[in-house]
Formats: sequence, C-alpha cells, structure tokens
Amino acid sequence: MAGVAVDTARKRGCCFSPSEAQCLVTFTSGRWRLWGEEEGSADVTHRDTAETYTSACWGPGAQRLSLGCASGRVQVWDPHSGELAGPVAEAFRAAAGSSALAAVTALAPSKSHREVVYAGCQAIPEILEIDVSDGSTNRSFKSGKLGICQLAACIDVGVEWLLAAGSGNTMRLWYLADAASDQKPQVHAKLSAPANTASCLDLCCNGDGHVLALCADGGMQIDIFRSANDRGGAGDTKETLGVAFVLSSHERILSARFTSSSTKTTGSQAQTCVVGFGPTVVSMWKFSAENEVAKGAKALRTLAAEFTVSADDLGGRVLCARACAPPSPLVVAFGPLVKPSFAKVRAPATKQSSAIVEHCGEAVAEAKSAEKKASKTKAAKEAADKAAPVMLGPMDDAAPRQQQKRKRLLEHPMIEEDSQTSKKAAILPDIKAAHGGLSIAPLVRQGLRAKDDHSIDKVISRNDRRIIDATVAQLTGAEAFDLLQECSKRMPTQLMQGRVLGHWIQRLLLRHCTFLSSQPVLMRALQPLHDIFEARCSRYRTLCLLRGRLQVAHDHGAQVVEKKRQEKEIVRAPLVEYVEGDEDAAEDSTSEGADGEGGGEDSLDEDIFDEDLEDELLDLGMD
Repeated sequence: MAGVAVDTARKRGCCFSPSEAQCLVTFTSGRWRLWGEEEGSADVTHRDTAETYTSACWGPGAQRLSLGCASGRVQVWDPHSGELAGPVAEAFRAAAGSSALAAVTALAPSKSHREVVYAGCQAIPEILEIDVSDGSTNRSFKSGKLGICQLAACIDVGVEWLLAAGSGNTMRLWYLADAASDQKPQVHAKLSAPANTASCLDLCCNGDGHVLALCADGGMQIDIFRSANDRGGAGDTKETLGVAFVLSSHERILSARFTSSSTKTTGSQAQTCVVGFGPTVVSMWKFSAENEVAKGAKALRTLAAEFTVSADDLGGRVLCARACAPPSPLVVAFGPLVKPSFAKVRAPATKQSSAIVEHCGEAVAEAKSAEKKASKTKAAKEAADKAAPVMLGPMDDAAPRQQQKRKRLLEHPMIEEDSQTSKKAAILPDIKAAHGGLSIAPLVRQGLRAKDDHSIDKVISRNDRRIIDATVAQLTGAEAFDLLQECSKRMPTQLMQGRVLGHWIQRLLLRHCTFLSSQPVLMRALQPLHDIFEARCSRYRTLCLLRGRLQVAHDHGAQVVEKKRQEKEIVRAPLVEYVEGDEDAAEDSTSEGADGEGGGEDSLDEDIFDEDLEDELLDLGMD
C-alpha cells in the first residue's frame, strides 16, 4: 500500500506509488515532482500557476496520479510523461463556485476495475464519484452533516467498501454497488470517532468475512476496527462500532497503511501488517485480527510494534513510508521535502537487534561520506584521549596542581620571575578564547558520551555568556552537533528555559556553522530545530499584543492604587481647633479689655473739668 502524508495547512505533501512503479510524488503549492527511489533524483517536474494542490492519491491504477486542487477541481496525470490523463474534473467547483471553501481535502482511488476516484471537501458533506476518463461526476452521496477530511477504499469479492471521516464526527463505512446498477450506496456501519481529527484512514479485507479499518489522528496510537461483511448490504447503523484493539507507539503517528503479510493463510492464522510513520519514527505492527479480538473480549488490547526506526537512524525527518509485505523491505522517504532521500528498511534478525537501514541513490554517498568523517573524528579523538587523560571536571585537579606549583616555587625561588613572565604571556590579547570564562567542555563531553540527561540539563542550565563562549570554543564539530540535538530536544518541553537554550544554540551555530554547513546529512538532521523556531516565532505577534494589553491593564491598576493612596495621605486644614483651657484665657482677656476702656473715660472727664475751672478763674480776675 502506498503511503500518503499531506500538510493541509501548508498546502504540501507527498505520496508513494505502488511497489511496481517505485517512485514518490511531492507537491508544494502549484508544483509537483516525481522522484525515483533508486536514483533519488527528480524525473519529472510540473508547475501550474493557476492551481494550488491540497491532496493527492496514486490511482486509479498504478500509472496514474490524482491531485485535488484548492479551486475544487480534480486533475488526473500520467506522472511519467507529465501530461494529463483526461479532462480536468470540476468536482466541487461546480457546487461551491469559486469559493475558497471548495478545496478538495480527501481523495481515494477505486480498487475495482472502474476508473473512478472518490473526492471529499471540508465544506460540503458530500462524496463525489468522479469518472477519470471524461471528468464527469457519476454520483454523489451525503455523509453526515460535516465536511469530509479523509477517505479510504478497498474491494472484496465483488463488493467495494468506502470509509469516510469528518471533523469530530463518527466515521461511516459505506457499501458501494456498481454505478450502473439501481442500488444506491448504503451505510454498512458507523465507527466511533477518534479523539482528534483523523489524519489517515485505510481499509483491508483479508478474506475472513470481516473488514478491517484503521484510523490515525496524530496521536501515539492507531485505532483498529473490525466489521462483519457477510450481510452484503446495509447493516444496523443505529449502533456505533467501537475500537477492536489499539496499536501503540512511543512517538506521534500521522499516517498508517495495511499490508497483508500472507495471502495463503486464512482465518485465525491470517497475519496482517500495519506500517505507520510520523515525523520522527517509522513503526511496523504484525497481528492476527481474529486472535486479538478474541483476547480483548474483556478489555481493550494494546499491541506494541514489531520494530521501529527513528529519524536519527535514517538521518533526517521522516516524510513518507510505503508498506510492503515481508520479507520485502519498507521504503522510507526522509529529509527535506524539496530534496528527499530514500532508504530501505528491513526487519531485524532478532528481537534484541535493531532494524537494518539501507540507503538508496545519493543518500548512499552522503551516508558513506558522513561515516568516513565520523570514523576520522573518532580516531582523532581516541588519539587525543591516549595523549592526554580526560579531566572529569574543570576543578577536580586544580588544587593538587596549584599545591605542587607553590611547593616548587618555594624550593626554587629563582624561577618565580620566569613563571610570572610566562603568566603574562598566557593572558596576551592574541588568545581567542572567551575572557574570564571557565570552560565546562569536559562535563559536556562526559554527559554526551554517557547520554546522561541529568548531567546535560545541569550544563545547559548555566546562563553565563563567558562560560558558554569558553565551552563552545573547546568543542569539536561533532560534539557541537550532538549538543545542538540535545538543545533541540528540550526546546518544546522546557519552555521556561527558552532564553538559556537560545543562548547555547546561538553560540554553537556561530562557532561551528562552517562545519555544519559542509555536512548535508547534519543540515537535514537540523530540520526539526528549524521547525521548532518557526513554531515559536509564529506566536510572536500574538504574544506581543497580549503583552501590550496586560501592560495597559497593569498601568491602569497602578494608577487607581496610587490615587487611593494619595487620597488617604492628603491632610485637610480644620475649620476650628479646640484646646482644653482656652475658655478661661478668653474670659480673662475680655475682663481686662473692659476695665481699660472704663478708666480712659474717667480721665477724659477730669481733664475737661479742669479746663472749665481755669476759664472761670480767668474771668473772675478780669472782672
């Protein structure tokens, strides 16, 4: 089964062809490319400036590619020749017009002899059956009340099944008859909805009288459903079919596909394989559906993967994987989408061993070059270790060496002057190390070699710029890359340490950018770090707006508090001040004033009497 990985938000994705075609199609906006697995190079490239591709599937047939467009149209291509295989189907554009909601979000090729493809749209809750030969719509049927986000189809003996999932709605398993017949599509069963929006669906019929369905929603598990198909038509759709068992993973799984491991066995001996992948891991599960359902009658069973391959083992971020029945190897595409690399993954020989990874095309030369340089670095490091012992800590042997030096100076006082001269020469400006910084490079090496997360956390928690500069300057390119990976692993989880981790990442890139840029494998391995930075920076504007609003609210609250404080501190002048004993003082002053006014009137009368008497005496003398 061909694997499909689509990033709907960023309008890009990739799709593996069936095993006989041995190629991969990548699409970004209005351009798609065909890549050969063995060569690892682009064979065909096409660009359509009038369209933006939103979904893809390989089919109908092994030599055709169907692409869904944002305009609502569906294009079917012959990817090897780069020409359209038929007229462009209007599909949802005819129903929704030129609206942006008409984008095709899901495609599933018919597994029957008919050359049709099923299409779904996020805004319209209908599934269209499109004829590839003339681009017309044979029929349409409504699936729920919400739009379609994922589709999957398979065929049993004379019966075709279609599984459809909407956003937050129960999934529906449809029984499809031939379009030429009078029988309409019927809902055979309803399946319980996943916790998140479904990111991948697939169907499988192993000939045991049941239909197997899987659903991945970007979490750390895959839900497996099992429905009987012996009714040949619509079943009891009132009840919702629950999960039969769960496939677990230690990393996120975005897409998964069925592949039958044995076509000769039937019943309880029939083995089914599921290949799932996410950005950081590729996993494979192997089980017998009938046995697992019987064992999980009382409780929901959880199955672990047979083997896993991490992105570190491949050398880059996982893009897509094609499920192949053992002993055929899995084919994995990894690295950047604009220039993917390919590798074949085989199952490990024993359970204790790891999977075997074989690089293809240009990835082989890059892997050999990286391995050769790593061996040279390892040999140089071993030679350095033999020449000088590794110091376990920056201060472990400082005290003994200082004591020996002091003892030697006391025994030979004549060499003190020479030692001071050498000390001055050691601190001249031509030294390129950071000034005043104590290097903790030995602790970094010890933590990286031992893979001790606790020791690395203690080292990275230091935020002294001088210590960071001195430490980074003493690390080799390989050690700097390992420390960058450790910082990248902690960025999404330790959000409060973002500033400190940013300082370390900044200094590591400034010091060792030349070495990292010269290694394509290492550059591709740093793609997750680039994605983390993009995710963190995308929230910058929102956080700035939130910070501004919080600052305004804080300042307003501070003004209110200051105003209340000032109102309490203001002292108002009293109209009357009362002091005990003021009444007696007022009465005394009043009585004294009255006495003074009376004495003045008596003296005035006496003066007037004396003047009258003198006038009378003068008159008598005159006479």
